[in-house]
Amino acid sequence: MRVRPRSSLCLGFALLLLLLSPEAPADSSFRCGYSVITLGAPLSKLIDACGEPLRIVRLENEYGAAVGQRWEYRRERSYVLFTVSGGRVVAIRRLSF
Repeated sequence: MRVRPRSSLCLGFALLLLLLSPEAPADSSFRCGYSVITLGAPLSKLIDACGEPLRIVRLENEYGAAVGQRWEYRRERSYVLFTVSGGRVVAIRRLSF
């Protein structure tokens, strides 16, 4: 049995609570440094502007097939979640805490 570090469990629980909160609307853009990431931006621009994510989550459909990824970043007092599919950003969601 593999034991996960406590901080990883706390982070996962915090993200789960944030994802379940209904008041987090989707955004159409987000600023990382001097760059603005918009819907349709290539994955390479996301990496160049925001760097490596805190976590990458594989997104699956009801049959278990991969349909994309969620790239999670922590910025100041919020999390920013970029949904990536086909090498492009298809959704942006900012979760404040």
